[in-house]
Amino acid sequence: MPSKYRNVSGTYLEVMYQARSSTTLSRAVVVLDFGEGNAGQLAIFWGNGFAQALFQFFNDLVFVFISHAHADHHLGLMTLLELRHRVRLQVEKQDSIDSGNLNEPLLVVCPQEVHEFLQDTWGRCTAYRQWLEEEVVYDVFPAERHRVGGAPATSVLLPRLNAVCARLDEKTAASNHSERHGASPPVWGAEVFPVHHPANAHALLLRFPAPMGAKTASRVFLFSGDTRPSPLLIERCRNFTRWTCRLHEQREEEPKEEGDDGPGVFLCLHEATFGEDCGEEAVEKCHSTLPEALQVAAAIRAEHVVLNHFSQRYPKLPGLMKSQLNGRDVDLHCKRRKPRPPDALTALTESSPFEEAVKSLEDVQRGDTRKESRWIPQAPGN
Repeated sequence: MPSKYRNVSGTYLEVMYQARSSTTLSRAVVVLDFGEGNAGQLAIFWGNGFAQALFQFFNDLVFVFISHAHADHHLGLMTLLELRHRVRLQVEKQDSIDSGNLNEPLLVVCPQEVHEFLQDTWGRCTAYRQWLEEEVVYDVFPAERHRVGGAPATSVLLPRLNAVCARLDEKTAASNHSERHGASPPVWGAEVFPVHHPANAHALLLRFPAPMGAKTASRVFLFSGDTRPSPLLIERCRNFTRWTCRLHEQREEEPKEEGDDGPGVFLCLHEATFGEDCGEEAVEKCHSTLPEALQVAAAIRAEHVVLNHFSQRYPKLPGLMKSQLNGRDVDLHCKRRKPRPPDALTALTESSPFEEAVKSLEDVQRGDTRKESRWIPQAPGN
């Protein structure tokens, strides 16, 4: 449940890339879990100009990934889909607006349990069923009850997700690295695999284009979802980045040093529910402690690490010691949201074609927005 210090889970990832035959950067947005109230948080985050930013968000949204079937990770999904539907209706009334990706069905990658929940609750309602069938498609990983011999030890086959990555690859301009070294593996790709947590939990690996001039043509992002430290997760990360290692070795001007396995995961978003003193509870509830999450990040050679899903028992970041960082630098900060006007949800211009869609969200749960507090956690001893 949301609280004063912790919201339910929800993340969106922006990837900027150079499109073919274009002098400007394009954006691809991926939503990673979406708990109740997150739609309201998006409104608060955008502040002034919310309506246009909302349209652009959905225009750039390529897929939604729901990691598992616990309520705090997916109860806001229907609100997100309905908001996209209302924005789409407003776009259809404006002939001068390029609707872009809004013309295409949105891909939702989720457990079978989440898909069944949507169908049993909203799919039975005539007012929702028709547009849901037209505007949303699914890649579903099988329910736990349908597995034979326990949890699978392999990645999940998701053809629609692979097709989305293939379309993005066609849109992306060739990098300088590819021009120097010839043909290379696709710069977009994804892999979904099970992790050690209840409710049919899975993690996501996403390959995306690196900026022009980077050492490699692409980089790798990991979203762990909820999990215990997972040997399978480490194995899949290493396999997924192996082709990047081969490209790295081809660079004659940068000979491979002893012990250098090449690039690892560029950005690791890993859960760290508990502090170091709650190891037994972490094992019991199939979560990770903060030190364990950092150990996983080190094992996959993560260049950047973002920790999330802290327990509500911690109003500030649990203790983090230098010994847990393996000599690496750390930037500790927590920025809850951008500065906002008094009521970001209704502070819209009269000329906005999306005002009607946004104003219809009066029932969106926005949490405690009137008594906003912003804080920056300090390292132990400060």
